[in-house]
Amino acid sequence: MLNIQIAEHCAESNHIKTLPLRFGQMREDAQIEAKILSERQGRQTVLTTASAGCTAAYVSTVVPLSKLTVVDQNLSNLALTKIKLYLLQDAFPSKRLKLLGHLPMDAKMRKRSLQCLFDELELPEEILGPLDYVALNGPDLCGRFEALLPTLREHFKIHKKSWQNLLNLDVPAWQARLLGPNSPLKHNLDDALDTVFNQDACFLLFGDTPLARYFAQEKALSTYLSERLYWAFKNFAATSNPYLQQMLAGRYRSLGSEIDCAPWLTVPVRPQDFDLNFIHIQNGLAKTLARQEEASYDLINLSNDLDYLEKADQIKILAAAAKLLKPGGVLLLRSMLDTAGSLNVENMPTMPSSEPATSPNPLAWQKLEKSDWEDRGFLNSQIYLGVKKI
Repeated sequence: MLNIQIAEHCAESNHIKTLPLRFGQMREDAQIEAKILSERQGRQTVLTTASAGCTAAYVSTVVPLSKLTVVDQNLSNLALTKIKLYLLQDAFPSKRLKLLGHLPMDAKMRKRSLQCLFDELELPEEILGPLDYVALNGPDLCGRFEALLPTLREHFKIHKKSWQNLLNLDVPAWQARLLGPNSPLKHNLDDALDTVFNQDACFLLFGDTPLARYFAQEKALSTYLSERLYWAFKNFAATSNPYLQQMLAGRYRSLGSEIDCAPWLTVPVRPQDFDLNFIHIQNGLAKTLARQEEASYDLINLSNDLDYLEKADQIKILAAAAKLLKPGGVLLLRSMLDTAGSLNVENMPTMPSSEPATSPNPLAWQKLEKSDWEDRGFLNSQIYLGVKKI
């Protein structure tokens, strides 16, 4: 109830717009990154956008790395990623879960712990938002998206037991039936999403970008989220999908003494034995990538960053990323754009028209089916792999 009151106060007082993180957690199942890296030999080199730090943290644990480069234009995203990578080498899983907001922790104690952590990492105390707000909720729950979720869940109370039953199921066919087109739960979900994830929320989350314009002109964000949630229930057991549980139930599901959560959170403490570089993007992602050494990365993960950019910038970034990949290296893109607004990277040139196309098609593209890769994340509807030709 306290978190709900705080989130409502934040929205009512317009403070949510001042939260520097759009997302406190990346609801991306990094099984794809893990599979890509595990199929390669030797110590790997990875470049990834920071986002909320969850993917970077998990990637650092799946195979031995020699270098991890993290880039982002938002200093708060870089700070949150630093915190999560630091907790991997300094805090047991139970402490991570408490400090980040997934398990109960006294707000005053969390505030002191965060102050010590910020001091250790030389980060400003307000880097993730007002310190009292962050201490009350935990860093993972202090993004703009997370601030909207308690209000969403308030709408579910009218069908509380039915939602609990649905989230306790482990048979996708039964789940899809309960959330069918004319079911009370589907109507409840759609009404809640329409109310909470309206056009104001869309621009709050995505700013004035092509992605926000897509949701304004092509498909409402609430409709998109409804479709993606139904897709997740249709394809994966709800009980073992931490991203469904955290969004709709407000917490990770407890399984005995264990908690089924984002995979990096329960990795044992491990030393950091690779080069770690944080780069603040100040003059565009393409220019940032251009300053990196060519043919130096096995995997580049740009998440859904291209969704936010105009096509001309997308082309420049694809060209720069292609140069950075080693032969056989992989560029991984996610996208919230469905077929109507698809990135269409397979047909997009990988060199700006103003530059000579010395290697006109350096990447071989593959569009992935998320269910085939057991990717439980559902916010992004499309996944593309571009493999550097040898």
